[in-house]
Amino acid sequence: MSKDNSKKKRKPIAKEGIKIPYPYILLSLVVLILYSPSINSGFTDLDDKIFIVEQESFIKDISNIGPSYKRGTFSEKNDNYFRPVLLNSFIINYQFSGTEIKGYHVFNILIHAISVMLLYWLFTLIFADRTKVFLLTLLFAIHPVLTQAVAWIPGRNDSLLFVFAAIFLIAAIKYVSNGKPLYILIQFLALLMALFTKETALLIAPAAFIILITHTNFRWNSRAAFLQYTTWLFSGIVWFVVRSNASLQSEPTTLSEIPSNFIERSPLLVQYLGKILLPFNLSVFPMMNDTTYIYGIAALIITVALIVLTKNKNNKRIIGGFSWYFMILVPVLLLPSSINNQDFEHRLYLPLLGILMVLGETIVFDMRKPKQTVVAVVAIALVLSVMNNKHQKKFTDPLTFWTAAYETTPNSYYAAMNMGSRIDEVDYNRSIELLKRSYELNPDGKYINFYMGSIAMKEDSLDLAAKYFKRELELSAYYETYYQFSQVEFMRKDLNSSIIHLEKFLQFVPDHPQAIYNYTLMLLDTDQVGKAMEFVQETRKKGIRVPPELFNKVMSVNKETSAVPN
Repeated sequence: MSKDNSKKKRKPIAKEGIKIPYPYILLSLVVLILYSPSINSGFTDLDDKIFIVEQESFIKDISNIGPSYKRGTFSEKNDNYFRPVLLNSFIINYQFSGTEIKGYHVFNILIHAISVMLLYWLFTLIFADRTKVFLLTLLFAIHPVLTQAVAWIPGRNDSLLFVFAAIFLIAAIKYVSNGKPLYILIQFLALLMALFTKETALLIAPAAFIILITHTNFRWNSRAAFLQYTTWLFSGIVWFVVRSNASLQSEPTTLSEIPSNFIERSPLLVQYLGKILLPFNLSVFPMMNDTTYIYGIAALIITVALIVLTKNKNNKRIIGGFSWYFMILVPVLLLPSSINNQDFEHRLYLPLLGILMVLGETIVFDMRKPKQTVVAVVAIALVLSVMNNKHQKKFTDPLTFWTAAYETTPNSYYAAMNMGSRIDEVDYNRSIELLKRSYELNPDGKYINFYMGSIAMKEDSLDLAAKYFKRELELSAYYETYYQFSQVEFMRKDLNSSIIHLEKFLQFVPDHPQAIYNYTLMLLDTDQVGKAMEFVQETRKKGIRVPPELFNKVMSVNKETSAVPN
């Protein structure tokens, strides 16, 4: 019996599936109820403060939506990330929320709800049985591996990517079925926005090509198909031109590094599969070397068993689902560790679509016994919801976040450093231990020399502190280092060096009261009265408060100096 005939036989049975009323509303309610606790979470101090607090001057101006396409994501020039749609989301979010973190959590939840509704729509175009569509979408809505994309503010970049990728896929499938030109335009716009969201979108069109071949009656060599290809290519060209004109750093990787990066990071495919099918080892800050392969190998065995046990499977669709999973993860496998060596779980937001497509063709979702299938999947969904809720709590505040990060990733200098720097008032000895552990793991890591210098200051090892601060400025030019370095130089009685470092710090934080006070007094102590006078006057012109007693002192010294005859 052919597969086509077997499918025809199953059609009447599929109609006996349980009808689920108002699926879009039900799925949206599930998302809102499940993720409502995250609204009360604060910052994690992992990138979220950069976007909302440090870049407030940029995101507060709605007119910067356009300029977002001309700059880097984290900084205007010193950046190789190009994510203008992410910046746009923060600009729009700011107009409603300011720097109040709750509003950003609400925004993340809404994006996830939109993604879930789009996924349901997409699956209705792929699977005939609406009960199966609902159950697969339900698993996506509550899956704990996607918690980071919702509960962590910057994780929205992957849910935004999913929104545009889903719209693109829906339009592509619709165009194959009815040939309406409107769907060509939608494909162009959706793919372009996906590209402006994340570079991963470069693989969406090739992956979609495979989905069209395996899941529709797509004629790949037809004139209509070539019109689609042209549209996809044009989206890529527009993205490339815009990106080329943005003020970005040059890429730190070369073509010769790509094969080695791929080979080194390919085990992630197995680890990620384990986190999807057996999400028991989730981490807020995962690294491949600290992640066990046990769940990944078990998940691989389970997947193979499910496929083998499924009698009336559609092999083409299974291949299509695995192809989507693999292709969307290719950019992660090529990502050099010099840019980012964390294997964040929010990156699974879009690849998960492929695994759900595979599961939809296996015995797990055999809808010949719909009631049993519904009961089983809902039971699994309840367990996953409990796991999701537990995982959400790890994003509550910086201390909770970094404690969880270090517990699961003890070999990350960054996790050790951030946990250590946040427990100094609670457990000072443990804090020092973690910071020194961080330095041992990576003495050239960003910020760690700053913290080591701060420790040396507290221990009155001024020469050692100066050495650490100098190294931090060579590695990262972290602005707080200038302030601390200035204090060290002052205590070493090198006022000119102290003034230079404090001057640089004030370029970053011009309204820092203590820095203003110290800088002005040191200028007076080194007989730079005119410079002190100019500084306090310029500071006041900027609307920054200068203490009256300090201003009067400068005026008095300036007057006395001016009165002395040449």
